[in-house]
Amino acid sequence: MQEIIAVYRLLSTPNLTQESSNRACNTLSLFQCIAAHPETREPFLRAIVPFYIYPFLNTTEKDKPHEYLRLSSLGVIGALDNDEETVLFLLQTQIFYHCMRCIEVGTGLSKTVATFIMERILMSPEGQKYCCAFHDRFFVITQALTKMLDRITTEEPSLRLLKLIVRCCMRLAEGQKDADYRKLCLPKSLKDPKVINLIADDPTSMACMRRLVQCLTTTRRAPPTDAGAEVENGHPVKTEQE
Repeated sequence: MQEIIAVYRLLSTPNLTQESSNRACNTLSLFQCIAAHPETREPFLRAIVPFYIYPFLNTTEKDKPHEYLRLSSLGVIGALDNDEETVLFLLQTQIFYHCMRCIEVGTGLSKTVATFIMERILMSPEGQKYCCAFHDRFFVITQALTKMLDRITTEEPSLRLLKLIVRCCMRLAEGQKDADYRKLCLPKSLKDPKVINLIADDPTSMACMRRLVQCLTTTRRAPPTDAGAEVENGHPVKTEQE
């Protein structure tokens, strides 16, 4: 913990060296082992260790020392299981906010790991409900996915990242009961032939795409869910109701 905390004062300065970053990353690697092991994962969460890692996910610097810290921290969160207790902990600590920050400023690898974490949470009923409970929150999350998808089709072709985005969109589409809002917010570029061609050879991704298209073509509209989730700098934040 001392190794981690010692780096905080350098995060918002140009003084974060590669040596300091590597030293903290070595500690984060140990945390990843603890987070992944079934006997130590629960005590790891009870000690709220992820709170001490989140500052590395929330930085906006794009240089290598900051990126290494970002990626190593994502590795710790990604090593956690996606059981109900873990998912609820991550949701209560606003993990989606931090993942979307990494998507905005991180490299392709950081984007992939952050999207992987989002996809695992969305695959759980609690995560799907969290993302679809408020229109504002649903919008912010889908817009982050849309920006990534647009970059994939124009700049950064990545099959692995595309598969994760498709699965995230599928879960969001299935969880959002307002059909009109669902069609409005989900990425239009999902119908782009470039996207289809990239995943055409992957049966699982194509099955997700078919389910997604089915959701987007549904015309029945259910009563909208409550809107008004708080948004901070374009990101969803925890509300008192939660």
